[in-house]
Amino acid sequence: ARRLAGVLVFALGVLSACGGAAMAGPTLYVDKDSVGGGCSDGRPAAQVTATAPWCSLERARDAAPAGSTVLVRRGDYPGLVVDGETRAEFVTFKAQAGEVPAIAGIEVRRSSRFRFEGFRITDNNLIHDSAQHVQFVGNEIRDGTRAVGNVGEILFERNHVHDVALNTGNPAASVGLWAGGEPAPNGIVVRHNRFLRLPNDALFLSASNLLVENNEFLNIQSPDNDIAHADVLQCMGCNNLVYRGNYARDNDSGLLNSVADSENWVIENNMFLRSDSWPLQLDNENRDLILRNNTFWDSGVGVLFRWDPAFTANPSGFVIA
Repeated sequence: ARRLAGVLVFALGVLSACGGAAMAGPTLYVDKDSVGGGCSDGRPAAQVTATAPWCSLERARDAAPAGSTVLVRRGDYPGLVVDGETRAEFVTFKAQAGEVPAIAGIEVRRSSRFRFEGFRITDNNLIHDSAQHVQFVGNEIRDGTRAVGNVGEILFERNHVHDVALNTGNPAASVGLWAGGEPAPNGIVVRHNRFLRLPNDALFLSASNLLVENNEFLNIQSPDNDIAHADVLQCMGCNNLVYRGNYARDNDSGLLNSVADSENWVIENNMFLRSDSWPLQLDNENRDLILRNNTFWDSGVGVLFRWDPAFTANPSGFVIA
């Protein structure tokens, strides 16, 4: 009971830390094609309006103050790099209501408190170099997203990640959300997303303090298992993981802890339907597990707890209910 209470406190803490933009600030505008009015990057923020917008995301990146919302009009925008930009409150880049501007990938490095909402993202996203408090919310994403190394407080919510092409030279680039590296990422919330038709893992995580909640995983299937195998979630060392309320259907396989030291997992209230392979594979390097109230239905093989004699007997108890 004490350990479960600790897990719940952790989950609430992550939800609080990764919540939405906090303080209301000015509303600014980017309109590269001058749909609503002639754009100019020469304007200061105080002179930007819907009819007098900026032209580029880069100008907004550099000049938008803490707490502001940057509304982006329709059009195709080049990839955006946010480097060395830190704010006390979130700067939110958000699609204009009723429009879906496209961005050729977003890279955030050495920066903090940036949120991207409502875009069509057509190339890789990259979060690295100590970036903190980065949010991707309500986007259509057609390529992989990576969080590398010492990054944290990442929110990935209400995104539609679909039809990613298999990168045969680097299959990891075809993962829906990949988080790992040294030191490991910390504090990642993945909730209310839809992952559809991916050729590699939907989630590949080597990180700590993770909440994966209320997502859909559909048709996560590798075209060639010699190049990549496709899991709903593969962990290569995950500590403090809550995997709850997710729905997985017609995938190659489900959850995999892959020969890596992991502890403090809660897997509850999930549905795994028609997995070609194991819907759940856990080994004896996984310590302190609550596996409760899940449904595994119509899979090619059963749930697997596997034993590797190279590792010692698990010293901690499991709850399976």
